[in-house]
Amino acid sequence: ALQHGFFDFNDFDVTEYEKYERIQHGDLNWIIPNKFLAFSGPSNEINTHYKCPEFYINYFHLNDVSTIIRLNRETYNSRSFTKAGFNHYDLFFKDGSIPNPSLANKFLEICETVHGTIAVHCKAGLGRTGSLIGAYIMKHYKMTARESIAWLRICRPGSVIGHQQGWLEQMQSLFWRNGETYRLKRHGEGVSLPHHKYGIYSMEDRKNKESLLKHTVPPQEGTYFNFNNLWMERFIRGNYLLASSSSEINGIRNKPQHNKKSKLIKTDRNNNIQVETIYGSSYNTVPSHRDNNILQSTKIKHVNEDRINNTA
Repeated sequence: ALQHGFFDFNDFDVTEYEKYERIQHGDLNWIIPNKFLAFSGPSNEINTHYKCPEFYINYFHLNDVSTIIRLNRETYNSRSFTKAGFNHYDLFFKDGSIPNPSLANKFLEICETVHGTIAVHCKAGLGRTGSLIGAYIMKHYKMTARESIAWLRICRPGSVIGHQQGWLEQMQSLFWRNGETYRLKRHGEGVSLPHHKYGIYSMEDRKNKESLLKHTVPPQEGTYFNFNNLWMERFIRGNYLLASSSSEINGIRNKPQHNKKSKLIKTDRNNNIQVETIYGSSYNTVPSHRDNNILQSTKIKHVNEDRINNTA
């Protein structure tokens, strides 16, 4: 894991790690930096400790998640994620079992195709989730099955259950061969295995992302954003920015307050960011472009003026 830059003791945000591994904060763990996030399955069922999909949306936007892969039965409507701009895939197989070759290959194909971070879950985010992420680690980083399992369990204790361990060991040589073929086909001979500049929970990486976002927003109407008290939702590859109140970080969407002066951030036809003063609780729908100029519709929500600091 150290050889591949999965983590750096000198640049590890233990506070963030300890916060988000707790059930009340989403029960999620980073496995591969800027690539894989494992978490327990969201649910719309009441009286459970599982969170609703909306709970995760802000954190996913802030961490460049583009894709969610569900491995368990449906416990929420996938539209909760797709209407927020995420890709969503269903690759169900039975709890505690091993994936068939077709499903495993489909998972790897998705992960090799999409851009951005991939958030994977089953019911608890341990067995099925760990098995398939482990398959990716073995194929693309040439780690042994035991090394992959060990890393998964360090990041997310309890990952890979029962005979799923044996399955990874049996598949090790095949995943290695497939990984060599993949690298040779796409990059040619002499290509080394991947190495990450920043590890999981990197403080430096987060600073760079915040700086990039901060300088992406041109100051207009004497407005600037204070990252100490304002969370920003964004897509790195998108051409729009969405400002939301910090209360939404916990998945709680407050009702709009009428007759209150607000700031609205939107883009015009030329993708120039505009800041407008509005009253009431109106919502605007504007187009945005992601990746290969795929047109999507994104709701831009109002931001209370007291969440934005005005300069003189």
